[in-house]
Amino acid sequence: MVKIVLMSVGDIILDLDGYANALEHVGPVLRQADFAMASCDQCFSDLGDNPNGYWPIYYGAPPHKADMLTAIVAAGLNVLNFGNNHSLDWGYEAMEDCVARCSAEDVYSFGYGSSLSQAREPLILEKNGLRIGNLAYCSVGPEGYAATDTRPGHVPLRAYTHYERWNPQPGTPPLIHTFADRNDLSAMVADISALRDKVDVITVSHHWGVHFIPELIADYQFEVAHAAIDAGADVIFGNHPHMPKGIELYKGKPVFYGMNDFACAGAWQSPAHQPGNRFPQSKDWDWTRHGKLLSERFGQVGHQDKSSTMIAKLLIEKGGVARVSVIPCFINDDLRPEPVTRADPRAQRICDEFQRISSSQGIDITLEWDGDEIILKGTDKLLP
Repeated sequence: MVKIVLMSVGDIILDLDGYANALEHVGPVLRQADFAMASCDQCFSDLGDNPNGYWPIYYGAPPHKADMLTAIVAAGLNVLNFGNNHSLDWGYEAMEDCVARCSAEDVYSFGYGSSLSQAREPLILEKNGLRIGNLAYCSVGPEGYAATDTRPGHVPLRAYTHYERWNPQPGTPPLIHTFADRNDLSAMVADISALRDKVDVITVSHHWGVHFIPELIADYQFEVAHAAIDAGADVIFGNHPHMPKGIELYKGKPVFYGMNDFACAGAWQSPAHQPGNRFPQSKDWDWTRHGKLLSERFGQVGHQDKSSTMIAKLLIEKGGVARVSVIPCFINDDLRPEPVTRADPRAQRICDEFQRISSSQGIDITLEWDGDEIILKGTDKLLP
């Protein structure tokens, strides 16, 4: 039986100084995959400027440089998803340069396009007669980052928030409900449906969720994930929260709501600090105030609470996904991911953490060991 292995990891933001060694511990594992995918919150280019005058950049942006791509390639990552809220931090020229550099290095990219129709085009990976279709959507992008018929960007899957007043007493916190934009949701369903008969497996990557708040999964994430699987998706890879979130098994298909950071050590700065930028008015977002409000309302989140991450591993055969497992990884004090075996005490803590945060959101799932990998019970023998 012909088989291929797809691995997927969470968000990557490499540091300007330590990028060369950021992935050194996980490279030996990732290089075993036929395809190794990452959610990339960074563009690899030496360019950076206001995006052709469409809007000013006022947000903090991860610093970047073209040479960072060498660390990506060396680690074995050969599929990058750029459908996120940072793809245009440094403008169109930088992002287009990044996509071209990826192509030159035989790194597949998706999630970003020169127009909405191009961004919606699936990335189809093929090997040994097996085909994997990959789609990407973003629910958390700044205004102007979504692609249109005439403007580059990511594929939007917008969501709206409703605050329900359930108690008339002043100061009572409201109930918060979120739901997906009907048109965006329908477009995603159409994308998946059109792709279903053309490939053996469909992965859908979502940049979504509530970042820096432990455990919480928003209503719209369940809605979108279930709609994607109902339409024919085989696995959902969720990223952006910068914290681990729960794992669900919906109709036998895995949903990773938040895989957590994988290698995120980059500092934040404004595009004005990039050499050669012609837009000096750009400025940093007030991360100090943002962090203070989060800690006041939800408690201080320590490194230990953010140290659990993963490499999701799919074994694919003709007809679909034959096995889903998780290779547990620990984010060390240098913010570099390390794979851990079952014999390492940290491995059980990582397994317990993903079990706990899934249960806290009402998700009924059982995680169990199979050698040094964690199995989502019920996914170890998906095909007859």
